[in-house]
Amino acid sequence: MRTTVLFVIIGAGLGHLTRGLAIATQITKLNKNCNIIFLTTNANANIIEKFHYQYYYVPNRSLLSKTMKAPEYNAYMKNILLAILEKHQTDYFVFDGAFPYPCIVGIMRDRTSMYNIWIKREGDRQGFDNSSIIAYKKYFDCIIIPGELGQQEYREYLTKEKLVPPILLIDNNKVVRDGIRHRFSITSKEKVWYVQLGRANRDIKSGLLNRIINTILNIEDTYIVLGESIDGPCIEMEHSRIWNHKNYPNSYMFSEIDFAITTAGYNITHELAYYNIPAILVPDLFVVKDDQRARALRIEDIGGAITLTDYSQIESAISHLMEKELEMKNKLEHCHLVNGAQQAAEIILDIV
Repeated sequence: MRTTVLFVIIGAGLGHLTRGLAIATQITKLNKNCNIIFLTTNANANIIEKFHYQYYYVPNRSLLSKTMKAPEYNAYMKNILLAILEKHQTDYFVFDGAFPYPCIVGIMRDRTSMYNIWIKREGDRQGFDNSSIIAYKKYFDCIIIPGELGQQEYREYLTKEKLVPPILLIDNNKVVRDGIRHRFSITSKEKVWYVQLGRANRDIKSGLLNRIINTILNIEDTYIVLGESIDGPCIEMEHSRIWNHKNYPNSYMFSEIDFAITTAGYNITHELAYYNIPAILVPDLFVVKDDQRARALRIEDIGGAITLTDYSQIESAISHLMEKELEMKNKLEHCHLVNGAQQAAEIILDIV
């Protein structure tokens, strides 16, 4: 009988879904007879098709109805989940989200034959009250915690909590057939910059983005990959040395990149570090829960990045990054960052 793993991904951002896909990919490699299903509230659910997994998309409450109350949505979600579980006879229930909905907790509590796993990333801002979230841990058989590069202080973990290296969606075997170096005939001596500042506080960052682009283009033998969010508006910026890149996942092209200037989100920072790419990290200070500044400073302490909070220093930061390129690459390489997705997959399949 085939083993069935249901990934339930709750969250608007791509971080939760990306982690789920990273782990699912590794589970498939470990057990080709495994049946993997996704249920997600993420509006970009169609990207799951790229990975050839069956999926169900349930819009979040605000998209379904402006007047729908939380109890109504909870009942709606519960009926869908029960139908999926019954149809696919789920063995493993893998949840990735900030906290499980009441219907999820109820289903886990009632279906004792199913193994329940929570992929729970930490890294909250200091002072963030997560006491109500911690209370949900008792409903899970296992809690997998993706680690953070440079994290030194670890709390005392419960027996069912498993700390793994950063979980990344990467493919070292994927050949870039139509990347920027091929498209622009870029030699190994010429430098490619990856720039992506995200969608948040766009008005503030638009001025910074223009300064970054102009500064880089004023440097000889440089090209820019301008990363765009797959669910955000297009950035109108045309130049013979700029490639507007709107795809998923962008990490598949990082083997072509020399430098990066990005936000300090969990996925992007660890993907860059995995490929030993020196970066200028611009923490998004408007994010409520995720402590991007602390993450950026940890990677800066390692010697692999520059943290930028004073936008007036962007030109000097770019110069410093280029001067310290080899040194920073070596510092990142010495971290020996591994992909925790395989370890997470092994933990899930070994629970029984």
